[in-house]
Amino acid sequence: MQRTGIAHLMAISGLHIGMAYFFGFWLYRLIQFLLPICFIELRIPMLVGWCFALGYVWLSGWAIPAQRAIFALSLWLYIRQQNFVCFPWQCALWSITLILVFEPLAILSDSFWLSSFAVAALIFWFSFVKLSVQFQPSWLNWIVKLVHLQLGMLILLIPIQLVLFQGVNITSIFANLWAVPIISFITIPLIMVSYICIFWYAGQNLLFSIIDKSISLALWPLAHIERYWLDTGHLPIIITGFSWLIILCWQFSWFVQYKLLIIMLIYWSITTMKQSDLVLWRLIMLDVGHGLAIIIERQGKVLIYDTSISWKKNSIANSTILPYLRYHRLTPEGIILSHNHIDHTGGVASLLLTYPGLKIRSHFDKKNHFPCHRGIYWQWQKLHFEVLWPIVDQKRSHNNESCVVKISDGYHSVILSGDIEKTAEKELVRLAIANLPANLLQVPHHGSNTSSTMAFIQAIKPQYALTSVARYSRWRLPSDKVRQRYENIGTNWLSTAESGQIIAQFYFDKVEIMRYRQEVYPRWYNQQFGI
Repeated sequence: MQRTGIAHLMAISGLHIGMAYFFGFWLYRLIQFLLPICFIELRIPMLVGWCFALGYVWLSGWAIPAQRAIFALSLWLYIRQQNFVCFPWQCALWSITLILVFEPLAILSDSFWLSSFAVAALIFWFSFVKLSVQFQPSWLNWIVKLVHLQLGMLILLIPIQLVLFQGVNITSIFANLWAVPIISFITIPLIMVSYICIFWYAGQNLLFSIIDKSISLALWPLAHIERYWLDTGHLPIIITGFSWLIILCWQFSWFVQYKLLIIMLIYWSITTMKQSDLVLWRLIMLDVGHGLAIIIERQGKVLIYDTSISWKKNSIANSTILPYLRYHRLTPEGIILSHNHIDHTGGVASLLLTYPGLKIRSHFDKKNHFPCHRGIYWQWQKLHFEVLWPIVDQKRSHNNESCVVKISDGYHSVILSGDIEKTAEKELVRLAIANLPANLLQVPHHGSNTSSTMAFIQAIKPQYALTSVARYSRWRLPSDKVRQRYENIGTNWLSTAESGQIIAQFYFDKVEIMRYRQEVYPRWYNQQFGI
């Protein structure tokens, strides 16, 4: 839904609460025709509409966006009852202030900024790009107004979409033109009717069936529109930011008043770019839960070691690997598959669908796969790859057939071990003990006690041990005993369950580790929100 621009229709927020209010308002206005004159007063329909909106918030489980919407609606109704003029900008700013007074941490939420920008875009569009032409018949005029509204939202919300989602879908206007009327005038009113018929179970079942069909109808074109999503990465954001900075400096003469600050910003930008150029290559262990997906990146080119898990309708490749590649504008050139388990090979189909020319290396004995067994070695982007395990023509369990690869750049080395267990580790120590020492080790079998024998760990003596595991894993991985073995020899233990994505940057003279939760995105409120 994010890729088609209609996620706002499924989130219980401003549109839903507003429609619930107007449903209650007009329902009571109709009832007033049957009531005595003393009950015909404007404030009563407004109160009834507000109660309907509050009921809708309750139905949503007091979702945070719904709470913000009811705050804003309450403020708007209060202003309507006062004898002073309030411009739309003032009303919007007061609403935002009220929300932040009651919920200060809302300023950290993406949904808060999306809602605020959407309201600001509506006010700006209808203030400065007015639609003055009237069309006949009236239904045509209504359609033109809807197109005018959606066009404005599409244009004005592109910047925040680039910032938050690193992409945009220009065809989302068609998704909204189709779905907004269905959700607004069929789905939400039917939900409100079912709210009234709470004790009529047969009627509720019928209504819920119609509601479900209306939502399916609204979502019908999404599969066709989603394909036009354009991943832009972070480059357009940087260009836009620098463009606005240049405009502001020129407009307000900041280059005269703040010379030192601007020089410092330019110096910081140049030194940051130079520092990034000093990185020889990177290894990124993606946060994929119980599975494994490692990216080896050098100069914009990528090899992928394992592709994590897939399920009936999706895969980690679609949700994590591909977005990472697109955001950083990386070009994958090949895949190495450790062994034939779904939590390691699940994303292959999705990656091949996007990049059909990828070369696959495995020990699966498939005709279109390059071999991956002991004795194989190759060069890629000035990195040396050597396969340490398995031994060709020796059949073992799937885990012990994992393709163990050593990567070297002449200064540092890494061992990717897949899911090998004690048997394979023992053989590796016997056959290749002189070639095992490495700076970094991908912990075998997600830190299971079936692997990581003391002899294997001491033979490698890694400076860092990286393990890919799920948070609160049902298999209770990694094993505390395994972690203790690594820490006993002074190895730094790193886990995706604790740190999220882990990035190892290799320089000439050092290895630098960046953990997503601690260094890449170290926000003080993450722990509070359980991130």
